[in-house]
Amino acid sequence: MTRLLLLFCMAAIAFAQQQQQPRELLEKVAAAIRDQKNLHYTMRTESEMTSRLNMSKSWGTVTYARNEAGHVFFQSDDGGMGGLAAWNGTTVWLANLDTREYTAESSDESPVTKKVSGAGAMDMITPRLRTVTWTLEKLTDRLKTAERTGSEEIAAGADGKKIRCEVIRATYDAPTPTGMIGRSMDPPVRTFWIDPERHLVLKEESFSRGNMFFTRPFEVGESRRKATYTWHAFGTPVPASIFTWQPPAEFRAVDKLLPALQRLSSDMVGKPAPELTLNPVAGGTGEPVTLSSLKGKLVLLDFWATWCQPCREQMPSVAKLAAEASQHGFVLVGINEDGAPETAGKYLAEKGYQWLNLFDGKEHKAREAFKIQGIPTLVLIGRDGVVQRVEIGFGDSSDKAIREAIRGQGIPIP
Repeated sequence: MTRLLLLFCMAAIAFAQQQQQPRELLEKVAAAIRDQKNLHYTMRTESEMTSRLNMSKSWGTVTYARNEAGHVFFQSDDGGMGGLAAWNGTTVWLANLDTREYTAESSDESPVTKKVSGAGAMDMITPRLRTVTWTLEKLTDRLKTAERTGSEEIAAGADGKKIRCEVIRATYDAPTPTGMIGRSMDPPVRTFWIDPERHLVLKEESFSRGNMFFTRPFEVGESRRKATYTWHAFGTPVPASIFTWQPPAEFRAVDKLLPALQRLSSDMVGKPAPELTLNPVAGGTGEPVTLSSLKGKLVLLDFWATWCQPCREQMPSVAKLAAEASQHGFVLVGINEDGAPETAGKYLAEKGYQWLNLFDGKEHKAREAFKIQGIPTLVLIGRDGVVQRVEIGFGDSSDKAIREAIRGQGIPIP
């Protein structure tokens, strides 16, 4: 009886250890990536998204390297934008591969830890640089279940050498809701092919399902993604030349990087503002307002909508600008893009916002005239009717930039 009990206990312990093994292996992989200062890999991806209205496929490549000195290199066309960041200890290069533009700035600090002054692309590229290894370094964060589904030999590396991998299927807590009505996600599933000796992921497949479209919060879509990793260096020295980027001849240096779509509205700077005739939103006087009637005054346009969460978050800052406009003699005009003017009117009344707001209508003629590709966007028009500044997005940096532009027009606001 004692022997049978002992055997049962040993079997129970072995079973428990077997159940813990997948989670422990994932943690070992995450720890290996976190702790390794010298690494260099390329990840090739194939993604597919399907929904009621569309199906799309995309392919991409991400290359990442770092060394013990903290030098970094990142290049990606995965995710719809081609971006590059490199730092060799003395210079930071940032590039938009789609527009073939780049910035170069002397810096003795890594872009991973510090924003480089004057490089507007930091807000676009460095968040991706800072989180490029996140999905590998935090494999057990929000992990719900992990199970071993078997082992499989796969080709790895340029030489095609086959390595037997442990195959681990993991489920994670669904992403935190964004606050949009109806937006929810099922728990995502990720399957990893792991080299058990080096604790490296060589292949990954993921699946997620839920409300993936910010503009269609009730539509359910599915996303599938395959990724294969090629590890060029792990624990061995990374060539220093990787961290010094040589801009190709067809690239041009700029002061600030913007995505291609955002460059359209920024290209309006220095050009006469297009004429507009729009009606106030519900609650206004009802008389049409023409932009040319404001010529001779400094005019700040705010393109916004109630369905745009960043727009709503920016509204308190816009309200301060409205108060300063009344005090210092410039004009703030909201250009609303809701489906109906009453929607904006109700929101403005509830919040007590009383500056002039015009309704752009379903055809979005104002957005098209100013080449606005995303909101919120602030457009500053000089007294001569020429566009002086276009500030895209929201946050402290946007507020600071537009205030500097207003002061540059002789208006003494804080």
